[in-house]
Amino acid sequence: MKNPWRLVIAVAVLAGLGLYLRFGGKKAGSAAAPSLVTFKNKQVVRIAVDRPGQPQVILDRVGGKWRMDQPYAAAADSGAVATLLTTAGAILPAEKLGAVKDLQPFGLNHPARVALTLASGTKYAFLLGGKSPTSENVYLKLASSPQVYTVPSYVKTDLEQTAFALQDKSLLNFSSDQVNQVTLDYHGKHFQFARSQGKWPQAEKANLNDLTDAFANAEMDAMISPQGKDPAKYGLVHPPITVQFTWQGGSGEVLIGKQESKTSGDYYARSGDNPAIYTLNSYLLDDIKHLTKPVKKPAVSAKAKAKPRGKAQAPAPHKLHTVNR
Repeated sequence: MKNPWRLVIAVAVLAGLGLYLRFGGKKAGSAAAPSLVTFKNKQVVRIAVDRPGQPQVILDRVGGKWRMDQPYAAAADSGAVATLLTTAGAILPAEKLGAVKDLQPFGLNHPARVALTLASGTKYAFLLGGKSPTSENVYLKLASSPQVYTVPSYVKTDLEQTAFALQDKSLLNFSSDQVNQVTLDYHGKHFQFARSQGKWPQAEKANLNDLTDAFANAEMDAMISPQGKDPAKYGLVHPPITVQFTWQGGSGEVLIGKQESKTSGDYYARSGDNPAIYTLNSYLLDDIKHLTKPVKKPAVSAKAKAKPRGKAQAPAPHKLHTVNR
């Protein structure tokens, strides 16, 4: 007879594995560790990000919408802001190192600082340091406490965002199905297309749909100059390409200048009256070029091209033959 203890041991191991998987390696009945701070995203009215050697970034919630005030004025990217706030309100330390006097070994003597101000006046300031020896975590402390923690590295990524990452990067804000006119100036040539009874001209329909969809969803690749300094350097004093969209209740245009470099393929551009100079991807230029090419006429067969040589003769009447039997 086989050893019965083997079965008992196997059952015990499986039971232990089940408990581990159920409770994530924690003791049954233990409560989840609380986050460092707790708040609701809608309670935050100001975000300030200070990164060593970089201009301060300040965003304010005005009328329910986020707007960046520093280092330049721009609408904020609501998705990026939501990520920052959600992460800040749910930080679960990987390890608590205790109160530390010498912050230099943790990169916290010159940290990045992310401060949140709530409508109630409460402020939370997170100080972000260097990586832990395993590089899986980073060091963090609250400005109001001497305690130092290690937290997952994504916390630093989500909180320590740049001005460009936090701004709305849309070229224009419109819906492609609302556009009723497209005006295009392309290297000295002028084109204009308009919907008639809600429909684009059939010959350019596909290209116009591609163009309006592309620009409705297009984003800046990089911010070059928020103040629009030295536009001549970027070919934007007399831009060779201008595309304007008119839609229900508004209009907007994108001015496109020189190519940044042949390797990157990006082009310098700015939107309407906004002086900011940015780069956009060359695929947008492809959609523009398609509208500047002559529309191909349907091919005509050789038979249709042949000219008639006089009047066609009527066919002779068919004679009936009588068969005598």
